[in-house]
Amino acid sequence: GDDEAAQVIELVSATVETDPNLLLLLTIRSDSFAQLQGHSRLSGIPRLPFDLAALPAAAFKEVIEGPTRIHGSSIAIDPELTEQLIEDFTDADALPLLAFTLERLVLDHGADGRLEKGEYLEQMKGVGGAIRMAVEAGFAAAAELPGLPHARAELDALAKRSFVPWLVRIDEVAAAPKRRIALRRQLPPEALPLMDCLVDQRLLVT
Repeated sequence: GDDEAAQVIELVSATVETDPNLLLLLTIRSDSFAQLQGHSRLSGIPRLPFDLAALPAAAFKEVIEGPTRIHGSSIAIDPELTEQLIEDFTDADALPLLAFTLERLVLDHGADGRLEKGEYLEQMKGVGGAIRMAVEAGFAAAAELPGLPHARAELDALAKRSFVPWLVRIDEVAAAPKRRIALRRQLPPEALPLMDCLVDQRLLVT
């Protein structure tokens, strides 16, 4: 929230100001870096940005299969599923989408201790199916909450008022949607319970 962000900024600036020889190492997402650059409290502190490259595609096999080798793991992954996942996840948002999909696979199909390619393609219908299932679960939970509309069309309209313009911006030149970071207080108050249901499904992050 706003209070937590202010506390972090104050802590960082006060810490660096106490010792000019201090080196402070921070990580920050690229879509939040502009806020760091423009903050008046940090303007006098020299910054040395380091560009952390995206994970190479060759490392995705270990990302997918590595956790299954951890002591105590009870899940095995079909090698054909690993190959399919590597083929499907190639864009800039690959890692969070991959983590989301693997979590859904474990929850929905991991009871027998093995994840199969067929479970991903035929039953889950790929990453798109995983997202659709989470959306439906989030909206179904919201429809049961007091104070929210039960009709799906009304819930859709409520979600749209939250996403545009607060969470999604439409690039007028490229005509493409771009995600935004919104403060909770900026969203329509009546939509907050719905947003919380989408957070519970890991479709939104707070």
